[in-house]
Amino acid sequence: MHWIRLICSITFMITLLSVSVPVDARKKRDKEKKKRKDLVENGKCQLQVACEEFGDYSVRVPVKGPRGPQGLPGEKGSRGEAGNPGSIGTPGIPAPERRAVAFYAGLRMNAGKEDGGKTVKFDKVISNIGDAYEPNTGRFTALDGGVYKFDVVISAQGRHKAAVDLLKNGKNIVSIWAESIPYWSTASNNAILYLKRGDYVEVRLREKAPYLHGYMYSTFSGHMLYENSIIDKDIIEAKL
Repeated sequence: MHWIRLICSITFMITLLSVSVPVDARKKRDKEKKKRKDLVENGKCQLQVACEEFGDYSVRVPVKGPRGPQGLPGEKGSRGEAGNPGSIGTPGIPAPERRAVAFYAGLRMNAGKEDGGKTVKFDKVISNIGDAYEPNTGRFTALDGGVYKFDVVISAQGRHKAAVDLLKNGKNIVSIWAESIPYWSTASNNAILYLKRGDYVEVRLREKAPYLHGYMYSTFSGHMLYENSIIDKDIIEAKL
């Protein structure tokens, strides 16, 4: 009986060992696996390559870990050499040629009662650059659109009255009045006008004060200040 009991005890121990060994081995493997994972994640693990042909020779290659924080910026480098000059561009479009416009004319002889209500024909032309003023009609006609300045000077003598209106396309812009009390009077006025091509400006004598003194004491002049090409487009459209 004694030997039978001994055999049973040995058999039981062997059974326990056969069960516990695989369990301990799994735990050990799991622990080593976790440790390797931690090493890789923390950047402490290296990959080893062994070459059997050359004996006991191996190469260790570090395994890339997680990206570290960005470093400080380096110092500014020296300036590089200048590049080659670029090629010459194509020539631009030439600016339009500006037309010069200016005139100055005066009245040769006196105007009287029979001239009232008529356009004054300043018939002694001193200058007429651009030929925009016509002495036979007394009209200035714009050859180009733009901004123009006009000046009118009138004189009256011997207790007479002289009055004129400056008109644009037949509409009154400004008036000038001269009354010679006691003997002599001179008056003047001016206007800055936007004109389209073909617009005209003239001086008309009033019927109730037609005695305009001539002999170049009464004059009419004007000139272009700006042409359309240098005036803001919105301003031009608003004037139109």
